[in-house]
Amino acid sequence: MGEMFELKRVNVRLKLTSGESLHSDREITNPADAVAVMANAMACLDTERLCVVNMDAMGHPLCFNVVSIGDVTNTIVSMQSLFKSAILSNASSIIALHNHPAGSIRPTGADIEVTRQMFEAGRIMSIPLLDHVIVAGITGNYYSMKENMPKLFENNTGKKICSEEACYGKVEDGEKNMRF
Repeated sequence: MGEMFELKRVNVRLKLTSGESLHSDREITNPADAVAVMANAMACLDTERLCVVNMDAMGHPLCFNVVSIGDVTNTIVSMQSLFKSAILSNASSIIALHNHPAGSIRPTGADIEVTRQMFEAGRIMSIPLLDHVIVAGITGNYYSMKENMPKLFENNTGKKICSEEACYGKVEDGEKNMRF
């Protein structure tokens, strides 16, 4: 008999823990309210940070998470980190926000590309990206990518949705061969 190999089972036990809260003098009941609170908090930061606001099925904010802390000109975004708190808080959708410490709200090429990636990742995981907001340092002014670049938030995979026969061909003997 050959050598035996073992595949160990592990239990994954991730959990959310409470952090420092942001406070508002009015109730936060929708995405715009959450963005306003977050923009005020992010305006005074001296390094770029990416935050995510996790939303429930009714469009109410559940919580927020600082996903990434960068330097004065950029921050690194991984889709795994972006969606981790959304998954753990059972979010139905998310809003991403990041700041430009120098005060510009103009999106960079990298901002646009990351928005595309976030939208596609959210589409695949059924946790849609509602908006990606850029917050200007000092002023707290903000730029909504969804309002200003709505095409980024459309299903732009280039794949055409097709009928079963067009996608699979004729079904014979219950077997399907997917065409790409």
